[in-house]
Amino acid sequence: MSKGSATKKRRNRPAVRLLNKIMTISSFIFLGGMIIYFVIEAFQVSLSMGIRSLCASALPLVTVTYLTFFVHRFDLARSNYVPRINVYILSMLWSLVLFSLFANTYDSEQLLSFPVLELLFTATLIVFILMYQGLQYATALAASYGLVSGVFVFALLLPVLQF
Repeated sequence: MSKGSATKKRRNRPAVRLLNKIMTISSFIFLGGMIIYFVIEAFQVSLSMGIRSLCASALPLVTVTYLTFFVHRFDLARSNYVPRINVYILSMLWSLVLFSLFANTYDSEQLLSFPVLELLFTATLIVFILMYQGLQYATALAASYGLVSGVFVFALLLPVLQF
């Protein structure tokens, strides 16, 4: 098999490309959907809780936007190699932590005065966006697969992870 046909064979996998796009979109939908859910729930409790939740959700975005455009602290070099399996495992474990915190601490009737979950989910979303902008696509894709896998593992282990 020549080098050209091997390259052509790798490129000609529409099912894999479709699955990669689905995983990317799913990871952003999981994170964004949870953030929207927290804000809506907080507004249903009271206006002040809703405003606090909205501010907590926007804080990481505003901070990273400022740092990215004006201070340039988040310029990730594309040449930096990050082992993809490490990114996958860390992303999966982090999503298990996030969703376990949600399952064990979130009660819409008794919202915390400090919106921790909103901060954590939004910060995670921002990290994912920065990864897609600054790292190789395959490395960022490993993070998306890890997050979606973590959500699936959380769903399977829900009775165990609730303490």
